[in-house]
Amino acid sequence: MWLGVGAPATSEAWAQTQPMPEAPPAASPLSSDAKAAPQKVVIPRNAPQSGLATASVTVESAGGGVHVFSAEVADTAATRNHGMMYRTKLAKDAGMLFVYDPPQPAAFWMRNTLIPLDIVFISPEGRIIRIAENARPRDETPLPSGGVIIAALEIQGGLSRRLGLAPGDIVRSIALSPFWARRHLDADAPAQ
Repeated sequence: MWLGVGAPATSEAWAQTQPMPEAPPAASPLSSDAKAAPQKVVIPRNAPQSGLATASVTVESAGGGVHVFSAEVADTAATRNHGMMYRTKLAKDAGMLFVYDPPQPAAFWMRNTLIPLDIVFISPEGRIIRIAENARPRDETPLPSGGVIIAALEIQGGLSRRLGLAPGDIVRSIALSPFWARRHLDADAPAQ
């Protein structure tokens, strides 16, 4: 779960409904006619969030390994704040990608997170800069990114070590592209 740069919000602040645009179309991610009506993502109190867009995230290890994850994309303040809270399991090839536009330093904690996670911090250049391994469930100790990030990928606790992921590895995803950022630009903007 994302702490952000200021004081943490209360859990009541996370119990809200936020607009969430759907994922870019798979056939033509760069088409100009790919504008779709935003979906509503319901973030219930004391329950995992659902309805997030998903994107494939590929990590290319220095040793030559290629690892692909299917990640839910948390790219609004509300979806980043709720993160993986209240989840009781996570598949080996699944995760959550927290996207920041603009890139910024960030810190995570594990409040209301029930499973151990590895948090992979990704630089604006698309490289891993730090991995917080086996973050403890329900621990509120801040886990800083260690620098400016464009995203963080949360995966099963201990999985990054088993796969050999390390700082310097390359991370690729359509959710990290300028196209995705433009489609989701208004998601955090206040209603007018």
